Amino acid sequence: MFFLFITILAIVVFILETVVIDLFAIGDTKPDFILLTAVYSGLFLNKNNAAGIGFVFGLIQDALSFRLMGINSLSKCLVGFSIGALREKILSENLIVQCLFTLIATFINGIIFFTVSKGLLSSDMEALFFFKSLLMQGVYNLLLAPVMFSGLNKVRKQRTRVMGHGSRKKDLPLDPKFQNTNFTNGRMARMKNKIKIKLFFALTLFV
Repeated sequence: MFFLFITILAIVVFILETVVIDLFAIGDTKPDFILLTAVYSGLFLNKNNAAGIGFVFGLIQDALSFRLMGINSLSKCLVGFSIGALREKILSENLIVQCLFTLIATFINGIIFFTVSKGLLSSDMEALFFFKSLLMQGVYNLLLAPVMFSGLNKVRKQRTRVMGHGSRKKDLPLDPKFQNTNFTNGRMARMKNKIKIKLFFALTLFV
């Protein structure tokens, strides 16, 4: 089911990046839906899956942009992995944290793109103009992130409910931290039940 979710997500992002993105343009500023996907993956999936999703979706963006192949795949991979690694130490459900990571990711992605373009492509883009545009894109991404993340979470939760009514199958791979927590909670519940049963028999014998 994980690969089905990623396939659907890739199709949606591809449509957003090719067909719909001009509708979101404000002047020369456009949101980066693939970057938002990498950020979401880092926040809500484990870091290895986030890195893989960032890399694959970045390759799609490279193919669509007709620039040096590998710039976007590198930056999105690093963004997904870094946020996934940091997420283990913070509360990813917090809206402020999500917006902050989106803004930081936008600047990391932009700095990588600017550095590689200047170093390998000898681009003549002006640093001041580029970073001013990057700031505007960062604010735009920040405003779109809560809406996009909320929609993706609803899809994941809906799939979880559907899977819960059917046969027991694996849902999207969760971070091991959450898997261990669920396992521990289940074991504690079983131990409590055993204690209650023993107490019941002890009271029965005593009476």
